[in-house]
Amino acid sequence: MPDNIIVASGPSGATYNMATDDGFGASADAQVQIIKPVFGDTTTSTRVSNTNPMPVQLFSGFSGGSTASIIEDGELKVKGTFNIGNSMAVYGSTAAYLKVIVAGGVTGSGLSGDIGSVDNPAVYSAVEVTGAVQGISGGQALTVSATDLDIRNLSAGVIGYSGVTLTDSVAVQGISGGMAVSVSATDLDIRNLTATDVVTVVGTSADIGITGTVTATATDLDIRDLAAGTDSVAVYNSAGGTTLPVDLYAAGTALGVSGDALKVAFDSVTGVTFSVNVASNIGVSNTAGTTLAVEGKAGMVPVKVDGAGVGDSVIVSATDLDIRSLVASDQVTVVGDLVSHGATTAAQITQANQKIGTLNNTVTAVGGKVDTANTSLTKLSDSVITIGKDKLVKTSMDRVTPPSDIYVATVKVSGAGKPLASATLQNGVTIKSSSDNTGKIYIGSTSLINNTNNGFPLLPGEELFLNILDPSKIFVRTDSTSSTIHVIGS
Repeated sequence: MPDNIIVASGPSGATYNMATDDGFGASADAQVQIIKPVFGDTTTSTRVSNTNPMPVQLFSGFSGGSTASIIEDGELKVKGTFNIGNSMAVYGSTAAYLKVIVAGGVTGSGLSGDIGSVDNPAVYSAVEVTGAVQGISGGQALTVSATDLDIRNLSAGVIGYSGVTLTDSVAVQGISGGMAVSVSATDLDIRNLTATDVVTVVGTSADIGITGTVTATATDLDIRDLAAGTDSVAVYNSAGGTTLPVDLYAAGTALGVSGDALKVAFDSVTGVTFSVNVASNIGVSNTAGTTLAVEGKAGMVPVKVDGAGVGDSVIVSATDLDIRSLVASDQVTVVGDLVSHGATTAAQITQANQKIGTLNNTVTAVGGKVDTANTSLTKLSDSVITIGKDKLVKTSMDRVTPPSDIYVATVKVSGAGKPLASATLQNGVTIKSSSDNTGKIYIGSTSLINNTNNGFPLLPGEELFLNILDPSKIFVRTDSTSSTIHVIGS
């Protein structure tokens, strides 16, 4: 059946539709009128909508019918028992001055004002709450009243430590069908410990007590103070090798080397012993253009003269030369200037003999010194060890003189690079980026000024050690923002 009924308006002949719909029940073929409710006084009518809902007022049938409203001062008065099938949500207004108040039965007299305020000190019975209770930002704080309520941090000793009395204990127990406890952690590893795991035992101010047997597994474990006569310590370099680079200094000046040999010079031979291998034949010569005078001395080893002839013979040119041993009957004639200079020659021979004696003493002294030098060089050779292609000198030091002062600075760093202040260092310098920084710090040389890619980056809180004598050779800068670095050296 078509909906709506046409209604004539009068003599004008205009018609209007009255909203109807198919009926139901016993008169399914009948049209039922559709009515749009309105509210207002005798002069205005406001249609009911989502924007303009129908205003209602609730009354109690137990308190005099329509004259007893169950709403008082904007609050709904509810008595009796509510049976809630699923759940009921109670919300307060978003306005700051409206709230939802839940209270138990009154067990004492109350006055006016908010429940629980100083103007309304009525005592209410407890309200049982099951489930989670969650606060809201800016909400009213809850007042908690209890007997012997102790709100504080729990106290207890280290796990497994029985040296103090444990005053607090907390039991965590699961329930069937209960809410799971969420555990949040980074790299959480719950398993049995293995031999490779490290366990740190932390005690209190008192000693850590251990009950039971402690088993230490090790090969040749020896816990004691080292003894200088029986113990040895192996020192390895950063790459794991047994060769350590050593710089030798004398009064602040580095000792020189030539290739793989150590340069050794002696200002004085006093107290120095050498062991020197000297050839069986030693050549003695004067400077060019001078004559070497050789004279004999009683009791000395004869001086052998080798010539340029066959078998080291001395070549002599003469007329009627008679080379033989002189006999008593031979006569030697001396002629020429030798006769007139005989006395002078004899004196010169005596002087030459004296000089040869002095030279012999000098050679003997030099021989002793050479022997001493040879002994010292042998000892020096014994102190040199060869590892692979490297020759190393075994040394010992009684002490190391530490620096007499330290170098400390706090430097503000911007985007443009700049050097650190100059100073004289011995052990190098440590540079640390302040933990308050927000960007990276870059460490480098002068090329760092043009590009941060030429620098070594440090994040906030990181540090870098440089073995350098003058910190002014170090340049620092940031990528953008102003930052701070801390510098210490000696």
